[in-house]
Amino acid sequence: MSRGAAQTLDDNRLASMALSTEAASQGVARRFGGVAGNAVQPVVWVLDAGANGNTPDKVDAGLWVFGLFGGIASGAAFVTGLVKAFVDDNTRQKLDEVRRSEPAARREFIHACVNRGGQGRQFNNAMKVAMQGGTAWKHPNGLWVFITDAAGRLIVDYEPQQADEVLGPTLPLKEVRGGYQWTQRRRR
Repeated sequence: MSRGAAQTLDDNRLASMALSTEAASQGVARRFGGVAGNAVQPVVWVLDAGANGNTPDKVDAGLWVFGLFGGIASGAAFVTGLVKAFVDDNTRQKLDEVRRSEPAARREFIHACVNRGGQGRQFNNAMKVAMQGGTAWKHPNGLWVFITDAAGRLIVDYEPQQADEVLGPTLPLKEVRGGYQWTQRRRR
């Protein structure tokens, strides 16, 4: 396999896995029945968790359950899951870029805001991080991220190397309505 093809597969790992899993599921269902075909996705999740430490999120699990209904629900779940896989791959690529722009000792503790909280809107989750006393920022690639320490606690006063905007608590910390007063700074 050429280096370009390998890079394309790596860049779209989740989408490739979604297509491969669907193909395997269809093959197993034809050979052994629908129940066996439905078991393919959880097996893939277990293998991916063991090999890469990745676990499905609530949306992935919900799509799998929705797909169990068969018929048009199954097709809709597959298409939605494939689109989600491309979005997740894009987020992972952008997060890798953000991490490369920060000091090596901090990289593994930088997380995408889209994966925090129950909301999909990055800025809303970034505001929530700031209100909880952490630092969140928008990288020039458009991804909102936040940083924690090794124990998973939000870092109050982190100064990112590359950021268009930074949200964080006002120092000294001042409690307001169940959180902390926070501020937004533009950096260009």
